[in-house]
Amino acid sequence: MSNHQEAGIEDFLGLMTQSHPVRFSEKFWQVFTERVEPKLPANPQIVDLGSGPGLFLQELSERLPAGKLRGYDVNDEMLKYARALPIPAGRAKFSAVDLASEMPQLPPAQTDLVTMNFSFHIFDYPVPILKWIKSGLKPRTGIFMHYG
Repeated sequence: MSNHQEAGIEDFLGLMTQSHPVRFSEKFWQVFTERVEPKLPANPQIVDLGSGPGLFLQELSERLPAGKLRGYDVNDEMLKYARALPIPAGRAKFSAVDLASEMPQLPPAQTDLVTMNFSFHIFDYPVPILKWIKSGLKPRTGIFMHYG
């Protein structure tokens, strides 16, 4: 199976959309529902790093209807796909950023959850991104990394 370094973007977009049900299976959502969701406020602010085609945030928008969601990805085709998803207006925003070389601006201590699904590997030295994540999180909140 190709990865994003080996595949063309159309192939990788297809791979990401086709494999979404496997990567975000019932087991994934069971763990999320039991361990993550109870720690979130009724209207969580969630940031997804490496959001790809946005399907994870689309599912979160259905599961957390009062949540404000933000997705970051480096690839314009992924972002185009994500922005076309049927997510209610104002609920999700997708922005272009190369997380390996820059970090988006987040208001300090206002994010309830940062998620990284299959994307932590892009960081050669992850300490700066982990410090940045910590600075954007509200007290007693956290990060959810998934590598299934």
